[in-house]
Amino acid sequence: MEPWWLFWNTPAYARQVFFSLLAISFLIFILGFRRNLKIWEKGIDSPDDPIHSLTSYDLLKLSIITFFSPECIFARRLRRISLVRSIILVALIFSSILLFTGVFLNFVDYLLPLSIFRGWITSIFEIIFEIGGFFVLVAVIYAIVRKMIASREVSFVSKKDYMPLILILLLILSGFLSEAIRSKVTGISHSYEIVGDSIASLLPSMNIRALRLFHRLFWIIHISSFLVLLAYTPFSHLFHVFSSQITVYSARRREENEFH
Repeated sequence: MEPWWLFWNTPAYARQVFFSLLAISFLIFILGFRRNLKIWEKGIDSPDDPIHSLTSYDLLKLSIITFFSPECIFARRLRRISLVRSIILVALIFSSILLFTGVFLNFVDYLLPLSIFRGWITSIFEIIFEIGGFFVLVAVIYAIVRKMIASREVSFVSKKDYMPLILILLLILSGFLSEAIRSKVTGISHSYEIVGDSIASLLPSMNIRALRLFHRLFWIIHISSFLVLLAYTPFSHLFHVFSSQITVYSARRREENEFH
């Protein structure tokens, strides 16, 4: 995973534009996240509530710790309702963690640089990206289809429910297509880039200029969907990734108190 992969075939100013928009998206994410935490704080006003008097820092720490608890990370509550949905959710959770970790480390390595991604380490992370991206893609398609089916039976499925899923779908698909075109143009192929190389083999024969134009198109979609998703997360249902842990913890504490 060479450090140049993100900005391959992009104009010189693309890096400055990307980092500027990334800073804006991250700022919106922080402000939105802080806004939601304040809402949590204002809503917790009962002394009997297990999470009464917790600060924003406490809530954030609790959310992260509880997220990695067996109850949350293995979707045990959902398993009681639907085994298939719980398996899909667990696959999505672990794949997303792997993808986020890989992208973050690669990004840090690119900025400093630390020369982490060399040799067999590169191969491992490429495999993680391929497998993680594939499982996220399958999970998101499953979620979209399930919501489409549910919308025929119930009326509370809104267009807003689809927005995060569509953004993730665009992010993953455009990432794989960008990778495939880059592989096609450069001729650099790796046996562990299963999805990217498979797509590259299916691409029609085109001149290099056309392929580069398509790459830039998918690159713009890939970067744009990521930046929008980052800024939109605190205002969407994806915020449940953070808030559901608080709910699970609170419910578990209530059950323990009732049991005792």
